[in-house]
Amino acid sequence: MASSPAQPTVRESDQDRALLAGLAVGVGALSLFVLVGFLFAEWSLTDALSHASPSTVGFLFIGGAFIVAVFAVPITAYLGWKLVVPAVLFAVIVVFWGALAFSVPVANASTVTGLVAFALLYSPVYLILYSLGGGLEYYVHTRSA
Repeated sequence: MASSPAQPTVRESDQDRALLAGLAVGVGALSLFVLVGFLFAEWSLTDALSHASPSTVGFLFIGGAFIVAVFAVPITAYLGWKLVVPAVLFAVIVVFWGALAFSVPVANASTVTGLVAFALLYSPVYLILYSLGGGLEYYVHTRSA
């Protein structure tokens, strides 16, 4: 009888909790970014609403989804499947952009929120790196078990 590679044992309820935790952190990060923008970076809700077109709303919705995913994927991968590589990549990304933000001579709320928005433009790259790193780690774990 041929034995198949052992899969990491993770219960479905653990995966559901991991997904909820990841989504909660992602939505929290998005909310914090928007809150800081309105309170400290002098964003204007009336200005934003006056320029709201369907394409702008769609862009903001997709951008918000990417922000949530950038935070949710590594947390969910770690808590749900015990994959460390996406969490390490996330930490490296946060430390890199955090160091860059604090190295700006005049770091105020506007420059920091602008830098965060710029950093989040790379979110598809982060998600690809999470997928490649997590997939490779999962492959190595299942292959060696």
